[in-house]
Amino acid sequence: LAYKATRYILPIEEAYAPVEQTFVGPYCIVNGYSNSDKTLHRCELQFLSGTVSYVLRILYNSFMGINYGYNGLTMKPCLPDEFGDCTANFTYLGKKFTVNYIKTENPQKKFTLNGAEWKTEINKNSGKPTAFVKDSDMKDENIITIEY
Repeated sequence: LAYKATRYILPIEEAYAPVEQTFVGPYCIVNGYSNSDKTLHRCELQFLSGTVSYVLRILYNSFMGINYGYNGLTMKPCLPDEFGDCTANFTYLGKKFTVNYIKTENPQKKFTLNGAEWKTEINKNSGKPTAFVKDSDMKDENIITIEY
């Protein structure tokens, strides 16, 4: 029950706190939801410091490299070696994503979207592969595999 409650508190969980209903930004922690007929499920009290949500954003955006744009996702991971193989799950525009990060010594890093190899470019700042997935290329359920 505590895990489920946490998922409602953190608006990063789109399935539990859809922005269209809650009107809460991804940087806030929800303290209470409305039960009124006119504003059902709308956030009533939010903590704008967003400490916990901010920590999750750092993990997803900075380390795992998941960045939302106007017409797609940019994937530019910068994971430390200590992370090893790991997975991130999220929802973007109502579409589900599972991103599998695979630690490899292979110098040619692969990026696949739903089993198909995807074009990457080398990020000038980090020297690591970067990929862009357009909204129109996404399915309802997506699996991305990134070698790093």
